[in-house]
Order: sequence, then structure tokens, then C-alpha cells
Amino acid sequence: MKRVSMNRLAVASVMLTLALGSSVPAATGPFSLDNGYFSLSGDNGMVTSLRLDATGAGSYGANTIAASGHLAFVLNGTLMTDPSADWTVNGSSISISGLPGFTTVSITLAGAQMTAQAQFGGFRTIQHEWDLVYVDDGFYQRTTGSNYNPNVAIDMPFVDFYSTANGSFRAVEMFKRTAGPAEAGDPRETGWPGLHCRGRGANSVAVSGSHGGGALVFAQFEPQENELTLMHGSASANYLGNATLTIVLEPKDFSVTLDGNRPLPEFYVLPAKTINGLSDPSVGRDASELLSQFYHHMTYWWGPQGHSGGIWTDWGAVAGIFQDTPFRESVATAIFDWIVADDGYGNVPYAYTWGTEIGWPFPEGRDTRHFNTNAILLDALW
Repeated sequence: MKRVSMNRLAVASVMLTLALGSSVPAATGPFSLDNGYFSLSGDNGMVTSLRLDATGAGSYGANTIAASGHLAFVLNGTLMTDPSADWTVNGSSISISGLPGFTTVSITLAGAQMTAQAQFGGFRTIQHEWDLVYVDDGFYQRTTGSNYNPNVAIDMPFVDFYSTANGSFRAVEMFKRTAGPAEAGDPRETGWPGLHCRGRGANSVAVSGSHGGGALVFAQFEPQENELTLMHGSASANYLGNATLTIVLEPKDFSVTLDGNRPLPEFYVLPAKTINGLSDPSVGRDASELLSQFYHHMTYWWGPQGHSGGIWTDWGAVAGIFQDTPFRESVATAIFDWIVADDGYGNVPYAYTWGTEIGWPFPEGRDTRHFNTNAILLDALW
């Protein structure tokens, strides 16, 4: 997310490497901190590099933050950064002061958990931005970590995003070629109560936020030309006093609760088997992972809010029948909200084709009723 800095004064500085367990007097300029799981550094009061190692051995992956990006709080719609901001390290924490509008901003590393907290006075709008490495143009091959047209080697840190609280799912590929403002109902808009980011490699994280009055929800994805911003918080709601963002390294596996009374699809019980002959023949894939990935991309990409009562709802019911999750509950709600009424020609009952539309929304001037919708509704109910 590109924002105007509050202060553009340039200052000369020397990078200091900070060892955990030490206390360093207040200083200005670049800072760094690590504990084996997280390695972060930054300048002007904000983090510009964040690398991860789920094992805690200090073998960090590539920087998750885009070249021109940051990990920082936004106060009243403005990125608060200042080259004269002071920072102090005490053990596994760094405290930053002198940022306009904030009393302090602190970052604490505790094992596989990183916590960033902002303190401020009065009621303010508060958001948090994490600008991830990303390329909007072209096509992404997650197996090799390469982008095509333009052809660049780019290691996007996370390839799948999901919420266990409401069953929503997004794959990084779905944001490609979508840079620009989100529209109402856009799948980039979320409002998720929690966010899980599945890494292409071993490093996956759970991200959650809070403020003085409750949860700082994950609000939206913001794809741009060379970064994908994860935005927590609201630009319109005022919060009192403080905000916290927590990042926790977690296992890479998806978390899906299954209904034991329903038959499981083959790909949930398929023995491990390497598949070769993909676009890059040198790269083998585990068949169960590949099929599970295919299932998640097909089923969840639009999330529960995509089911509005209509023929697509049947597909959601078939895809989610074996789960015991909020996703299945949302599909059930959509089925019971399905409009059954006159088809406009005196035929009753008729199950509408798409939400409040009797027929398909297009093309105009044509009879777009689907004459199998009653059967589709019964199939979804079954």
C-alpha cells in the first residue's frame, strides 16, 4: 500500500544488529531483531523486511515484504513513518517512539509468535498493512515459484489464504490481473475474523488482530502491480487507545473438519503418490496434495457469500456435503433462502435461476429461464 509519509527528511544512519537478551540505548535509523523464527528489520519506524523459519533454527526464507512495501500501522488513513523516530531494544522486544499520532509502537518476539502493538490517544481509525511480495501481471506457477509473461522468478511467500471461522478460501492466483479498487461484493473484500496464510514452502502463518474494543478483523486483500497488501482494520471505524497484530507460525496443512456420516472423496484418503509430467517435468508432486489443492481452489474460491440461492448453490452443496464446517452451513442457509415462486408465466412452483432473477441475468431480451432448476433445488436439498 503506497501512502504519503508524514516526514520526508533524509537522515544518515548506521545499521545495528541486535542480539536477543541485550538492551540497547535509544537510537534512530535502521533497526533489526531476530529469534530464530522471525528476522525483521526496518527504518523510519516501520518494518521493511520480515523473514520466517518455522523450525526456529534461523534458516530464514526470503523477505515476505515487497521491495517497496512495509509492515506497519496506519492511523487515520495515513502511514505514520518518521526518519527521526527513536527505537529501543530490550531482550526480545523493540519499542519505537516519535511516530506522529502514536505514543509507542512495539514488536515482541516470543518463540513462533510475533506481536506488534500500537498505543495512541483518543479514538482513531487504525489499520495494519502487510505488503507481500507479488506480481499482478501474467501467470504464476506455484510449483516452481515463477511468474510467466512477464517471466520473472518470484517467491510469493503465501499461496493460499483461508479462514477456519467461516470457511472462506482464496488462492493467490485469483488475484492476478485484478489491481485496482475493489467493488462491492468483490472477493478481495473479506471481513474475516481470522486469517491463515499457507506458504508455498514450509512457512505458514496465522494472523489475527485486536483493538481496545474487540477484534481487528482481516478486512481485505489489495492487489497492486508489485505487492499484495493484507489489510486488517477499518478506515471508517474509530477505535480507542490501542491495536495489536499477532503473527503465529503454524503447520502448513489445511484445517477442515469432516462429517463422519458422509463418504469422503478419494483425494482425502488417497495414498501418497508422486505425479510427474507436469509443466516442469523435473518437479514431482504428491497426488493427494495436488488433488486437495484442486478441490480447495474449485470449492472455496468465492467463499460462503458466493451462494445466494440459485443453481450454483447446488454445486456448493455437492462440494461441501462431507464437511462439518461453517462453509456447509452457509450453503444450507442459501438453499433455504432460494426463491420458489411464479416464473412470470403463471407456472408455480418455479425455483429461480440466480438469486432474485427468474432467469439467467444475461443475455437481455431472451427467455433465460432454466427449466431444470426445480430438480437442481431438490438435488441440493438431498
